[in-house]
Amino acid sequence: MKCFAIHTIFPLAVAAVLCGCATGDRGAVGAPTAEDRAQAGRMMYFYLDPDFDAAMRMLPALERISSADAGANMPVIGFVFGVASSMSAHSNELSRAARRHPGLAEPIENALAGKKYTDALPPREDLQPAHLDFIWGYYFATGDAEAARRIIERGAMNHLPSRSSLDGMISVDITAETAKWSVRSIAQNHPAVRAELDSFALSAGDEEILNFFGFMSAPPADRMDLRAKTLGLLTKKPFDRVSAILAAHDAKEPESATMDERGT
Repeated sequence: MKCFAIHTIFPLAVAAVLCGCATGDRGAVGAPTAEDRAQAGRMMYFYLDPDFDAAMRMLPALERISSADAGANMPVIGFVFGVASSMSAHSNELSRAARRHPGLAEPIENALAGKKYTDALPPREDLQPAHLDFIWGYYFATGDAEAARRIIERGAMNHLPSRSSLDGMISVDITAETAKWSVRSIAQNHPAVRAELDSFALSAGDEEILNFFGFMSAPPADRMDLRAKTLGLLTKKPFDRVSAILAAHDAKEPESATMDERGT
């Protein structure tokens, strides 16, 4: 299973860990320091106050982290691509930065060549967790709402668990589960992501709602009950639909189980 590395780069966004993904493969740029990690943590909110000079100061730290931790590479690459593509007016400075930081040269050069972030992605149904890392890195650099919607939509794709007749194992779409988990985690600290999730909950079809919320944070044995609960919530009037669905499946709300009785 591929690792979801956002917890490595963006510790404020994600409290849970799907799998450990640090590696010991140190590159020639040297090992990252505590200050490097702090610099990486600032990536999450860069889109709220984008500053080219600040981004350039972050590059040495990001190169060290990307080189030292394979799981950190895709978020960093997505972020650097987002910075370069959204700030291409600084093409001369970006070209010099690519020469100074060869580990980050490819995303800078691709951005300056006019490529879009979607050029680095396979079709939506073929996305892997590492691609989600790349998209989130790009989002934190640019605040591009379409990128957040792309992850939400991947989580809403039809991916009902199925039982193999050969080995009796339950098949789960890991990318979809990762997409849902990451959106819900990041939305807690990013109102713009929460707004996209709200918009999805208000406008998506019933099957998409069930796909996204019907299996959220539930072990396989509980998923059918959770699906039935979600289906019941879909009958609420539109004004209540977002709060009802999100609260019902929010693992951080211990009182959410009594939400229906309270009518909130």
